[in-house]
Amino acid sequence: QNTLCSVMNIPIKYTAQIERRWKGLSETLSTDTLQIHTCFYKGNLLIAPNSTSLSSYMYYLDRDETLEGKALYEESISKLSASYNMMTVVDMQEFFDQPNGYTRFFPAFFYRNRDFFSWFIFIVQLVYDEKNMIYPNMVLLYKGN
Repeated sequence: QNTLCSVMNIPIKYTAQIERRWKGLSETLSTDTLQIHTCFYKGNLLIAPNSTSLSSYMYYLDRDETLEGKALYEESISKLSASYNMMTVVDMQEFFDQPNGYTRFFPAFFYRNRDFFSWFIFIVQLVYDEKNMIYPNMVLLYKGN
């Protein structure tokens, strides 16, 4: 099976309504420099940078082989807030191997120091409070050899 890339998985309650609204919205999101691939799958909206990532994620999702429950993932998030609104976990080596169209979403400092940061997992977690203040938690976890 293909290697996984970044896939956002959003649980959906009212799939039919969201599908109609998403179609119009997704047409405004795609540009020539950044393509996204989306689908509704088993009550979730999946968003990926390419069709390979999307199909790979669905393959592993069907086999219950996603990050949840994996030792490295659980260790990565163990020191973060248990109550969060959004979280991204990125293997930096995998990230650096992505198409150049996605480089604009990350500070150039990381690219200039690619050899160093390739050894880390980067975690960003956003927590919103009752006043809609956003508190970012960012962690670099060393992967080792």
